[in-house]
Amino acid sequence: MVPLITYKTDVVPNYLDSIEPHSDFQFHFHNIYEIYYFIDGDADYIVEGKQSPLVPNSLLLLAPQAVHGVRINNPTRYKRFTIHFNADLISID
Repeated sequence: MVPLITYKTDVVPNYLDSIEPHSDFQFHFHNIYEIYYFIDGDADYIVEGKQSPLVPNSLLLLAPQAVHGVRINNPTRYKRFTIHFNADLISID
């Protein structure tokens, strides 16, 4: 079963700079949008079963409910920045 990750605020920024090996990854989805900015490392991003290699400065916008995960290929430095945000912040009502 793919877990749903929920947030209690409208905007959640997160930065990760790690040299820890990440051999396992977990698919998950959110009920809000995610902006994913890849800075450095050797990784692939998988969205709805489609795998794409990440290169420095890759930028992804993930829709709510999209099942996704990142696969770290080598135990090298991995850096990324994410922002999760509620769709109400960009509505044009």
